[in-house]
Amino acid sequence: MIAMVDLFSGVCTIWRKKNNIEVEKSVEFELGVTNLTHSFLTEVREAKSRIILMYANDEDAEVIFRVAGSVNLTGVGYVWIVSEQALQVHNRPDGLLGLHLSHQEEQAHILDSVKVIAQALSEMYEFENITEPPNSCGESTWETGKIFYKYLIKQKLSRGRTGRISFDASGDRLDGDYEIINIQRGGRRVTVGTYTPSKEVSPEGKHESELKLKNETTIIWPGGSRDKPEGYVISTELKVVTIEDKPFMWVRKLNPGENCSAEQKEVFCPRPNSTFPAKNDWQELYCCYGYCVDLLVKLAERVNFTFELHLTIDGTFGLYDRVS
Repeated sequence: MIAMVDLFSGVCTIWRKKNNIEVEKSVEFELGVTNLTHSFLTEVREAKSRIILMYANDEDAEVIFRVAGSVNLTGVGYVWIVSEQALQVHNRPDGLLGLHLSHQEEQAHILDSVKVIAQALSEMYEFENITEPPNSCGESTWETGKIFYKYLIKQKLSRGRTGRISFDASGDRLDGDYEIINIQRGGRRVTVGTYTPSKEVSPEGKHESELKLKNETTIIWPGGSRDKPEGYVISTELKVVTIEDKPFMWVRKLNPGENCSAEQKEVFCPRPNSTFPAKNDWQELYCCYGYCVDLLVKLAERVNFTFELHLTIDGTFGLYDRVS
């Protein structure tokens, strides 16, 4: 699995250890970045795992999906499991899986919130000495505020308006009822399963969550495939060198901060500084598209290989050399 996360990285670490899941790479990004480059996702593309867990808000997800599509990370063979906000963006690729909170009624959430706060206040007033809050932000920390937070996250509702309610040490809600959403052709949101608290209680006294899929055959995977991906690949990385050769190979120079367009089926193909370039040793940045690129992408999907495409230094095919 590959985890693309920000502040969620700590939670992700706890979750994978608990479930004995191996994360091959963890890629962190800065919130609000709008000029994400291809090199950011290079290590994701080179990984053997094809399962990507992404936690991002809608703005960051939009940027990541745009760049990921341009480097063929949203095609056949991949699995994307994303946060609820990422399911909302307009350029979300088909085949995504994500969780959606079942109870979306605002009034129900307000009622549950008021009840949790009331319970916490009642307990705190019974056992704690309540002090006056400071008059301004510049004064010392209000210790009663810290105590109140501890009482809040200890609260539990077995039958709230939005289901069972409890919180973890970070204050995030546990035991929520979720629908498993699959983004299908045309951007349709289809419910393919549920993730809900089970009735069974663990030895530690916690309610375990239970995942149920309606029918795996109804899921559309990235690239429009109905066949469930293996989740990993033992592939061959090929270096493909080309020249501009219209109408089979079209080349477009990138402007600073620009990325190749997944919608136009463009593939990143820079011009290197040397015949055998080192990683990211590029002189000029280009995008390639056309019949030969489409054929190369399809071959990579069918034969199971990855590739790095770049242009020749001098724009020629080279010369025949009897010695080499």
